[in-house]
Amino acid sequence: MDYYFYRVYMIFLKRKEFARITTCIFFCKLFLLALFFISVYTIYYITGGFFTEKIPSYAIYLTAFIAPVVFGIIIYNYYSQKRIKKIRELYGKSKYNELISDKLIVSVPHIELTVGFIIWFVIANS
Repeated sequence: MDYYFYRVYMIFLKRKEFARITTCIFFCKLFLLALFFISVYTIYYITGGFFTEKIPSYAIYLTAFIAPVVFGIIIYNYYSQKRIKKIRELYGKSKYNELISDKLIVSVPHIELTVGFIIWFVIANS
């Protein structure tokens, strides 16, 4: 996870954005996608359907809005400036920095979304 944070951080640093904040937002997006698919699959295995009417809508809204914010705050505090400096020293000369393209690193949420929907389709039609 540290290497992935490093790569995303460096991509946003090259774009002259607020790299630490933007990377945390990027990780929140990944977390929200994973949370969605995990919750949908869990509900499917418990109830036999992908969505259930028994979950109150306010619980869904709280989970969808509060959980990523809390996760983002945790990630922001975990990756302090000191830690980022150590990570940059550790992974700065990694051979994978040139081997793996920035476009692939940034497209991970799209890959996660696609794989999640493929698994969903397979489960729904089995």
